[in-house]
Amino acid sequence: MRDIVPFGPISARTSTDPERVFARVRREHGMIRALLDDVERACAIGGPSPAGARATRLRQAVWDLYLLFDEHLAMEEAYVAPILRAFDAAGERRAVDLILEHNEQRRVILELVENAERDEKALPQLVEEATSLVGVFRADMIIEESALAVVFAVPG
Repeated sequence: MRDIVPFGPISARTSTDPERVFARVRREHGMIRALLDDVERACAIGGPSPAGARATRLRQAVWDLYLLFDEHLAMEEAYVAPILRAFDAAGERRAVDLILEHNEQRRVILELVENAERDEKALPQLVEEATSLVGVFRADMIIEESALAVVFAVPG
């Protein structure tokens, strides 16, 4: 199990310089990818591992992901959204879309956390949901990094 280290406070110390914000987004995406790897590993446990141990590991991996992912979304809303708003005439729409997407991502991951905590769904169904979430989040981070690189004019 991974020790979860928070990304760091959203504070006056955080730069509003687009290049530094984008670097922070990429750095945090790397940490999120590591937690997505943990979720995938928890989903893949097989063999002699009892179902209860697998469910416990999956529950913990999903919870750890939720905690850091939610913190990351808050950072993006505090620093990326204002940069998007100031970028050009379409910036307000981009910022609103970002926040709406974050709301949906929070809903999806929280639903998975709750399903894992309730123990009402069969483990194979939870594994399927978690695997799907991992794929969606990985794809979203690639798309987001590409879009932000263009908006922020930051070399990849």
